Amino acid sequence: MSNWNVNQLKVEGNRESLLEFRKSLIKTNENGFEDISLEILFPTPSELLEMSSPVEYRGDLNDEESKKSWEKHCDFLKLKYDGHCDWYTWRLENWGVSRDCWIDYGHWEKFEIGENYFILNFTSHWNPPVNYFINSSVLFFDLKFRLSYYDTVTGDFGAFEISRGEYKEVEIECTDVDINNEPVYQDESGDWYYSSTNLKVEQEYFTPYKHVPDLFVKQ
Repeated sequence: MSNWNVNQLKVEGNRESLLEFRKSLIKTNENGFEDISLEILFPTPSELLEMSSPVEYRGDLNDEESKKSWEKHCDFLKLKYDGHCDWYTWRLENWGVSRDCWIDYGHWEKFEIGENYFILNFTSHWNPPVNYFINSSVLFFDLKFRLSYYDTVTGDFGAFEISRGEYKEVEIECTDVDINNEPVYQDESGDWYYSSTNLKVEQEYFTPYKHVPDLFVKQ
């Protein structure tokens, strides 16, 4: 089972560029809802999708001619796709994740658009798709991107500010809160208490939420 990262993307800049970028990021899924897809702007080459991952010869080991033909094909793909001969490594370099992303409707979806910005919440496997937005910022030179993330399994969190092909990590704080956004803390025995009053949280099987700037997610 993969870790799920909940992410929030905020893009700021010229409205015309914003709307153009939105069209390159959002599609209509099979259920008729708007959804995110990294394949629109940076599609995985079809030749690489035909290759297994990890890359290995799966034919008859005694068939030297077939094996040499397969190795030659791999070398051709590496020359054509900057050292990649399978979809997995290509996506990691170009997207930062190995699977496409999605909007988790009914959980914590958010889409907000203003005159000079838009905000989108979405979910990804294992990592936030940082490389995708670094590459996007080269094509949309007048836009600024902020990508915040929280790993629902490991508890890792953070944010990136991205512009013109460059990025920097931004330090942010993460706080345990209850459903009403009240800060809580856990003592050595495992019990939870409200930070403001030191009163014990009486809810049975209490599971806190993580309050990350831009995000509000359950552990």
